[in-house]
Formats: sequence, structure tokens, C-alpha cells
Amino acid sequence: MNDDSPHDERDLLVRGGLVLRDTAVDSRLEPLDIRISDGVIVELADRIETPPGREVEVLDVSGKLVIPGMINSHYHSHDTLAKGTLEEEPLEFWRLLALPPQFPPRTREEVKARTLIGAYENLCSGMTTVQDMVTLFPFEPDHLDAVIEAYEEIGLRAVVGLQYADKKGITTIPYWEDVFPSELHGGLSTAAEPDKKNDQLAYLEATYLGESLEVGYKGDVVALDLADPSFVPLNSPVRQLVYAESGRAVTDVVVDGRVVIKDRALRTMSRDALVEQVNELAPKYMADFRAVKERTEKLRPYLLEAHRRTWSADVGLNRMFTGE
Repeated sequence: MNDDSPHDERDLLVRGGLVLRDTAVDSRLEPLDIRISDGVIVELADRIETPPGREVEVLDVSGKLVIPGMINSHYHSHDTLAKGTLEEEPLEFWRLLALPPQFPPRTREEVKARTLIGAYENLCSGMTTVQDMVTLFPFEPDHLDAVIEAYEEIGLRAVVGLQYADKKGITTIPYWEDVFPSELHGGLSTAAEPDKKNDQLAYLEATYLGESLEVGYKGDVVALDLADPSFVPLNSPVRQLVYAESGRAVTDVVVDGRVVIKDRALRTMSRDALVEQVNELAPKYMADFRAVKERTEKLRPYLLEAHRRTWSADVGLNRMFTGE
């Protein structure tokens, strides 16, 4: 499923784009070519000729907005199969419905597939880096390997940090120990639970982040279609990126000098095969989710009582935004 071409042994020339180099709201676009070598931006100029003696791939982004790759700084890959399963719930109730400690152990295949489909969704939105705070419970080193493999294979830069707990969840939420009958305490959890069998802190992956389109920075580049309605008329590229564009205009994504998405098509693996795999795994996840939801629904009276007591506690200030 990988691209057979080693992406760190060639130059990439991003040609013909309108480059946004500044984040000021009145920034103007500059018609520039960008040359990336060994994953790093080495040249920006009006017109760059292909250097002799090196294999060069040309990505034509003529007339498109070109920006640095974006960073998803708060992300959980363990959530990706839960799309559409819940309405808004109090945080404590949601934790019992959605987070891994409440579910049976997952398979390696599911862990990798859910990471891949989430990574693909990020890439389609112009993200070239994610900070994945993933919960793997019970912790299996091979499952962490599957997460790392997924990001490497699809071509998304990732900072992976395990969610780790040194206290049981029930001891960290006000009134849970008081409100819940003791026989239910063993089934209550939060984002992560202590695991004395493994030192999860020993398993941490990190990489550098691309932050700008300048020489010496990482070769993470995103091209967007300026004919998308969110950019018409083009009054302020920065404001319209922030307030109007939703990811729909993204056409091309480069990570570390490697073209991962070209003309909206995933190049590093078969999108159709990935979608098929996730759809095959989804029924097992949904069966487990229904069992978790049925079990958790019986806890709702206790959860709401703990919630009521929390809101009733005098903490010395008004927590309502009205100030009343």
C-alpha cells in the first residue's frame, strides 16, 4: 500500500502557486515556485529551473493558494470509529460512552485502520501534522507499533503521546465515590486508567513541526482551490482561511517533500481499500458500542446526581458566563 518511490531521494518542485508567507490579515499572495530537497524547503523564487543531476518531481499548483501545512494540535485517533454515535452529553457521561477503558480489548487491525482513516481525514483538511493523544487500553506495545505504522504508511507527520494515568478515574471526579454504589466502582473510568503491567511513558514518539514556507523549514505544503466559494472574492487570504474555508478547497498536500494527496486523490495507498477495511470492522465496534451504551445508561441517575452536586458546590466565584 506504500508509494514505491523513496520520497527522501528526490527534489519536489511546487510550481506556479500563489504563496501565503505571512499571517497578517492584510497579507498579499506572492507568485512563487518552491523547491524541496530531502524533505526541507531549499529555495523560493519567481521561477525555479530544475537542478541538473537530480530527479525532480513537479507538482503543478498554478493559480492555487499555497500555504504551510497545518497542525492539528489536539487529536485522539481512538475516536475515529465513533462518528455520529452521540449527541452532546456531559463530559463525564461521554467518557463512559466513548473512551477505550470502557470497551473490550481492540484488535491490532482495528487500531491501525482507525488511525489510517483519521489520518486520511486530517490530510483532506490540509493537516500535515497531528498531535495524537491516543489511549491504548489495555496497553499493548504492538498496538502502539500499529499506530506508528499507520502514520508512516499514509504519510502524515505525527507526534504520538499516550494518554497515561497514575490514578483511577473514579478518584478524580467530584462526588463519584460518594454517589455511586460501591459495587459499581470497578466499572467507572475516564480517559485512561493506571496499568501497572506496563510503563507507557517509555513509549513516546515525537517529530519536528513545519511552521512556515521559508528556506530551512520542513517541506510541508498545502494547495487550495481559489475558485472555491469560500475564497470568492479574495479580500483577505488569512481571514478567509480562518473563518470561511472548511477544508473543502484542499486539492494537494505535501508532507516532508512527499506528495501525499494530488488533485484530491490519495497517492500513498488505496483509498477504496482503506474505506472497505474500515467498513468491515465497523459492525464489531458498533456492537460493542451498543453494549457500552446500554450499560452506561443504567448509570445515568448517579452521573446526573454527581453533576448536580458539582454545580451546587460553592467555589467562591460565579461559573456562569452571564455573571449573574
